[in-house]
Amino acid sequence: MRVPNINEDRRFGSSARDSSGKFITRANALVFAQSPTVVEALAPRLGSMLAMSHQWQYITIESDNQTIMNSLSSKDSVQWEYSTVLEDIASLLSGCSNVILSHAMRYCNLTAEWVAEKAKSGAFPLNWFS
Repeated sequence: MRVPNINEDRRFGSSARDSSGKFITRANALVFAQSPTVVEALAPRLGSMLAMSHQWQYITIESDNQTIMNSLSSKDSVQWEYSTVLEDIASLLSGCSNVILSHAMRYCNLTAEWVAEKAKSGAFPLNWFS
């Protein structure tokens, strides 16, 4: 008997801080995806969209997913399942003067986790962008 593959809804968030760590803005989204890695790739994409919408020239993108960050930095081969998302990130960031890609431990990424949890609880509208 074959078991159907159910796409789970996954909420994620992105937050922006200035160079002193002060909170600037945030965004969250809800997606339906079979792969958690695709969702992990969509989080820096959301951050890239924030950067583009605010026309920031000097940015650091942090993610707690080492695979995605290495793929963005071209250190690892890219899996087909999220290659289009990474291409989109590159396109979004092409207008920035200076982009730093950095792996952050999960405990350093608490603001984005908080945004995602608030979205999950209904405190923020779904697919909210500010």
